[in-house]
Amino acid sequence: MTNFKLTSFGVLLIVCGTIGFLAAAIISFTPLSGLDQGALPAASFLAMMMGTSFAFPSMLQDSATGGVSTMRIIVFAVVLLFCTVYLKIGWTITKLETLVIDQRWIYILGLAFGSKAFQRYGEKGDDAGGQSTETTSEEKVTVKKEVTEPAGKGKDNSDDVSK
Repeated sequence: MTNFKLTSFGVLLIVCGTIGFLAAAIISFTPLSGLDQGALPAASFLAMMMGTSFAFPSMLQDSATGGVSTMRIIVFAVVLLFCTVYLKIGWTITKLETLVIDQRWIYILGLAFGSKAFQRYGEKGDDAGGQSTETTSEEKVTVKKEVTEPAGKGKDNSDDVSK
C-alpha cells in the first residue's frame, strides 16, 4: 500500500459516486423506484463530495499558510450534511410543496458561513500586520488633452486600443 495516493482515491470516489447517482436515476424510472427511499443518491452525492475533497485538497487549505483550514473543513462538513439529508428527503417526494426545511437549519448554516466570514476577516487583519498604514500626500496632476475632430469625418480612432 505504499502507492496509495489520496488524489487517486478521491477520483475513484467521484467515479463511484457518479455511477451510483446514474444508477439511482435509472432505478427511479423502474418499479423499484421507492425501494431505497433516496439513500442511494444521497450516498452517491456524499461519495462524490468526499472524493472532491480528496482529489482537490487545495479547496480546504488556507491560502496564506498552505495548511488545512479547520474552519473550511467545518463549513464543508455542515453544508455536506445539509445537502445529503435534503437530497435523500427530496429524492422521494412527488410535489415540491411537500419539501419542508426545518427553520433551525438556517441558524446552523448561518453560524457556519458567518463564522467562516468572521475568520476570513480576522485573517486579512493578520496579513497586514507588519505593513505600515501611513499615507503620504501626493500632488494631483491634471492633464488636459485637447481632442480635435476633423470636419466631416467623425471620430478619429487611430490610437484606439480595441483595433
